[in-house]
Amino acid sequence: ERVDLGEFRPAVLAVGGLVGGHSGADIHKYHASAVKVAARVLSGLMEAGLCRLADVSAGDKQHNVIPRTSEARVYVRRSGDGQGDAAKEVLDRIAGELKLEYGVLEKGMEVALSVAEDGAFGKGVALTEEDGRKLVSVLNVLPHGPVKFSHSIPELVETSNNIASVKCKAAEGAAASDDAGDVEFVIMCSTRSSVNGAIEAVRGQFRSLAGLCGATVTGNVPYPGWQPNLESPILKVTVDEVTKVIGRKP
Repeated sequence: ERVDLGEFRPAVLAVGGLVGGHSGADIHKYHASAVKVAARVLSGLMEAGLCRLADVSAGDKQHNVIPRTSEARVYVRRSGDGQGDAAKEVLDRIAGELKLEYGVLEKGMEVALSVAEDGAFGKGVALTEEDGRKLVSVLNVLPHGPVKFSHSIPELVETSNNIASVKCKAAEGAAASDDAGDVEFVIMCSTRSSVNGAIEAVRGQFRSLAGLCGATVTGNVPYPGWQPNLESPILKVTVDEVTKVIGRKP
């Protein structure tokens, strides 16, 4: 549902410059997700009563890419000279915390709030406060990164989840050209695990979360789990032969 706004001004929250990476090969590196960064900033702005959300987007059709950029169209409460100074102060504080948290890992991280002219987003409508908070809460709570490491193999990610994309589209029955029409948000996740049951457990978390906020969950056939067999005879032969060549166990 969307509602008309009065005392707010349009602005764009942009996150960029992140390292990104592959949700299988790089997930253990804890690279920042542009989705999670945006959700954290939006949550802070909403808690301060300074922001209403119009839409948010991140990622593309590739489920295996850690999103490097995201953009949210928002309305920030007018303050000071009417430019949304209070919102910028909150954003600067959270952006500073994020850069300190990720340090040398995300040297290129950029988080910016650009206030636009009135009418920049058409009819000047946004999600209701409740719906905006629900969406941001879901993005905040969804797991991203390693969920569990293997107990058998040091530093091996056993189960992980990647929030690959967030897209806004016209809700079923609503005209795509109607700025004030109902919309729906589609969040795509890619869950991996070497243990089949663990994949279903994470998907169960998605369903539980959806049940709390009125969302729905659909899923494709996942990558099959392939749990390492540390007692495999061929593994022992391989380790022995590699050890002879390099002088140490691989």
